[in-house]
Amino acid sequence: MESFSGSQRRRRVQKENAAVSGANLFGIEAASIQLLAETVLDYVNVQHRFEPLKWDVISRALANKGGPSWAPSSCQRVWKFIAYGEL
Repeated sequence: MESFSGSQRRRRVQKENAAVSGANLFGIEAASIQLLAETVLDYVNVQHRFEPLKWDVISRALANKGGPSWAPSSCQRVWKFIAYGEL
């Protein structure tokens, strides 16, 4: 059985609750936001660590993972909000 610290357990439960409750941010489902964050992380860690983000590539990868089919500009706009708090 996996062991989780208190903060890890809270994050996992919050993540599960958000997915179950259909939580959203400005009409965007939490699951879509989470998948975008994971897609950006994969892009940065695996492919292009020190290059600017290529939103067209991220947009396609997001759709390929079963996520929403967002335009590159939409991906960038959502990312700016979740990463920097900018609308």
